Amino acid sequence: MANQRKQAPLAIWLHGASGRMGLEIQQALARRSGEFRLIGGSGRTFLGDSLLTGKPATPEKLSHALSHGVDAVIDFSLPAGNLILAKAFQMIEPARRPQVLVGTTGIDEKTRKIWEKIASNMKQGSVFIAPNTSRGVLATMEGALRIQGMLSGTGADVTIVETHHIMKKDAPSGTAKMLAEKLKATADADIQIVSVRGGGIFGEHEIRFMGKHDEIAITHRAYSRGLFAEGALDLAAWQQQRRKKLASKLIDISAYARDLAGSC
Repeated sequence: MANQRKQAPLAIWLHGASGRMGLEIQQALARRSGEFRLIGGSGRTFLGDSLLTGKPATPEKLSHALSHGVDAVIDFSLPAGNLILAKAFQMIEPARRPQVLVGTTGIDEKTRKIWEKIASNMKQGSVFIAPNTSRGVLATMEGALRIQGMLSGTGADVTIVETHHIMKKDAPSGTAKMLAEKLKATADADIQIVSVRGGGIFGEHEIRFMGKHDEIAITHRAYSRGLFAEGALDLAAWQQQRRKKLASKLIDISAYARDLAGSC
């Protein structure tokens, strides 16, 4: 055991570094400096090179920066920023592409297809699209799927109510869409999503199963953005540990959920 080399911290590039989640992830990275090392960032301003600081990120600038010493990119930007990142990856030869974890929500199907193509020829690594990085949300999803299975044939109506702060731009939330997608995949049912925007609520998702004689509700409430920041780092570490197994793939959050469930 004495001959084992200590693994070097994972070199992280943070896209959307100056946003609310970007700042939260920077704090989480500082707390976990033994596991991770922030080597650069981008967003409305480019932070990767002192000569470029304060200037907007472009695909050309990003493609150059991401090709040198980056193990993993964590993206919490906006859909437009995510598209810039995708275009940057298209310019990087497949053998030099780092892992990427997409936490940005609201990306359209066209952009998702670009990421799918980028992932398909990565030599060692993957693209992970994660609408929510909280383990608690994954536990909520797994619990809801179990409830749905047990209620099969009862005719219960399913509604997802998601509540977020007034500044959240996309509605329904990416998490609500993910939950609805997973529930629809296991039962042919219409699932209504209700979106509420107000105040400073970090995120709340309630899944309601409403029958003729009773109702079951399962709820997840986030108390801080730190939950998602820590979860993003856990996801990036998981992705890196399985980089060979997951090579050339667009990863769905279900793969991580299955791994967590299997370890319990």
